[in-house]
Amino acid sequence: MIREIGKELQAQLRLKGCPFTVVDREQHKTTSWGRQRIVVEHDDDVGDQFGTAVSQSVNPKRPHVLTIGAKLTVYAQSRNDGAMEFEHRRLAYQAVTACVCAMDKVAAERKNSWRPGKGRFITPDDLARSEKFGGAIYELSFTYDRGVPDLTWAGEAQPEATLGAGTVRHTTKVSLAHGPDDDDDPNTPPATAETACGA
Repeated sequence: MIREIGKELQAQLRLKGCPFTVVDREQHKTTSWGRQRIVVEHDDDVGDQFGTAVSQSVNPKRPHVLTIGAKLTVYAQSRNDGAMEFEHRRLAYQAVTACVCAMDKVAAERKNSWRPGKGRFITPDDLARSEKFGGAIYELSFTYDRGVPDLTWAGEAQPEATLGAGTVRHTTKVSLAHGPDDDDDPNTPPATAETACGA
């Protein structure tokens, strides 16, 4: 799911004119300034958490909610000649702000929820001894909720049946009268009650 979220995040950022490219956890070791990018990945240090669903009124049923621990990392480099640290950081904040707003739309379109968490600037190992700020790296942790569907191994939901016309009949009667019941039985509607719905 994180891969799909990354693709949808990229689409939303493009609509805003954001030049950053969103990528998955990189398969090969990449230097920090190999390219300006946003990396979206699972946060293995945080992990996931399962909880009970609020509603189960859909098919397939979703008896639980999976809260995925994830993070996005922004690798930003100001294009200004001789850019200072604050210029790189300013660009990183701009990209993070765009990501937060875009993720709101991604989650809303998926009918899921997400929560941004702690954010911070980090210094990766390959820059630990660098004397010059070649850019800024900002890491934002977040969680993303998705329902856990009850499916067969092949991905099928429970079979559904359609009720035919006239197979369900009911009558509801209500009364606005503020007096004694006309038959002295509180478990039956008064004879003067009106049909509110049903047939």
